[in-house]
Amino acid sequence: MNAKQYLSRGFYLRSQIRDLDERIEQLRHRMSSVGAIRYDKVNVQSSPEDPMLANIAYLIEAEKKLVALEADLERVCSEIREKIDLMDDELLRTILLKRYVYNRSMRRIAKDLNYSFEWMRHLHVIALREFSKILCKTTHKNTSSCGIVVPSESILMSS
Repeated sequence: MNAKQYLSRGFYLRSQIRDLDERIEQLRHRMSSVGAIRYDKVNVQSSPEDPMLANIAYLIEAEKKLVALEADLERVCSEIREKIDLMDDELLRTILLKRYVYNRSMRRIAKDLNYSFEWMRHLHVIALREFSKILCKTTHKNTSSCGIVVPSESILMSS
């Protein structure tokens, strides 16, 4: 999993939560509305099950799943926040937090930080690169297995 995939897990969970929440609201609306009774037809009930009971059971299961997804989102955001907090550069850290934890658009982040959108995209790429190094160090403990070349201290000192 690369850095962007790791950070984007919250987007996917938020989308699932939004979709499930919409389905729950639609079901509640459907259950609360009263249907018309047609007296001109003969009412033959072929199944002994009450459709309202099936809807209530589905609603209960959907709400349990929603609670579980929200807990997953909180856990994932916490993991992401912990890894981002390991970054040295405060600006890059802020960009990633606003984007992936607080779900802000790049345009909104650029406006909040008083940067142009193009410069924010450039900084975002740099932030992802730096985060990729952190992610590699914390998951693999060996940067050579990640394909990231981190210069040694002696090279850094000579420049």
